[in-house]
Amino acid sequence: YAVTAREPDRPAPAPVLGHVARATGGRQWTIQRIEDLRARFLDALEDVRSRYVLRYEPPAMATPGWHTLLVRLKRQQGDVLARPGYWR
Repeated sequence: YAVTAREPDRPAPAPVLGHVARATGGRQWTIQRIEDLRARFLDALEDVRSRYVLRYEPPAMATPGWHTLLVRLKRQQGDVLARPGYWR
């Protein structure tokens, strides 16, 4: 998870933290005021509390390189945060 601050007089923060957060199954939030930090922290805690762990073992003959993963819900009741894939 990543939280960045957006200050009106400064350029937008570099997107690298958001890319890292999403690549590892997390999220990124941008806050306007320090008072918003508590709410984002509570959002992250809620994500961690409601987490499921799924295990996937690729076939032994999988080719080397990047393999995209798509994790979906059968019923549209909630959000899925998952890594977009893995390297083999």
